[in-house]
Amino acid sequence: MRKREQESFHYCREMAPVPPADLQLPADVAAAVSDRKTDILGHGPAASRLALPWWNRTLTDSGLGRFSVTSDPNGSGELQLTRGSLFGLATAVGPDTDDDAYLNLLWHILAWGSGPKVRNNGRRIAAFADPAEARANVALLRQSAEHARSGNTADAYRTLIRPGKAAIPYLGPSFFTKYLYFAGNGAASHPCVILDERVAISLHHAGWSSLPPRRANWYTATYVAYCELLARWADELTTSATHVAPDQIERALFNQAG
Repeated sequence: MRKREQESFHYCREMAPVPPADLQLPADVAAAVSDRKTDILGHGPAASRLALPWWNRTLTDSGLGRFSVTSDPNGSGELQLTRGSLFGLATAVGPDTDDDAYLNLLWHILAWGSGPKVRNNGRRIAAFADPAEARANVALLRQSAEHARSGNTADAYRTLIRPGKAAIPYLGPSFFTKYLYFAGNGAASHPCVILDERVAISLHHAGWSSLPPRRANWYTATYVAYCELLARWADELTTSATHVAPDQIERALFNQAG
């Protein structure tokens, strides 16, 4: 990070809501942390909860009919779209892959995160309907994924956020942090974790009182602090017999919001 960017980041960190340094993981959330293989890699909606006809009709109507959203994007016979299947799909995305691989991953992440709901997804698709706009927006997805995979959480998040709005229309933090998370290919050590309204509500109740639970356009420094907090909590729960990853705590926080 260049000097001016470092100064800007430290300035924003002073302004941004960050958690108390001694914030502890609530006991009820810790008790809800579940097995990663079963309840993280296997977590996701069944095909009947994915609004698949809407997705494929809307993509076709937008001139993007070359894509097909399915509960089985890896062709392995799955009947639900899981985190594990999205991690598998993300392995096909890299510096040398074409733009369509990034878009295919994005559509499936959006479908996974939306379930039966389609609110704003038409507008998200529209951001990639024009070829020139699509190239520019995929470039942002490509750059943010590279930052996320290199462990640069701040630049990964900063690439996709703008003051008061998202860099890609309607692809705000609640969804693009899902993209940053899945870009990690399922590695337990991947630093980027999903942050959405439900997770923020749980954190607010847990003692991070400065975190606005209903605001989804968080500062970059707030997101970095959040990822660091979950990494610390995961380390504190890890024992010689059981390893805990940050995404296990993210899901426990999400579920806690009810």
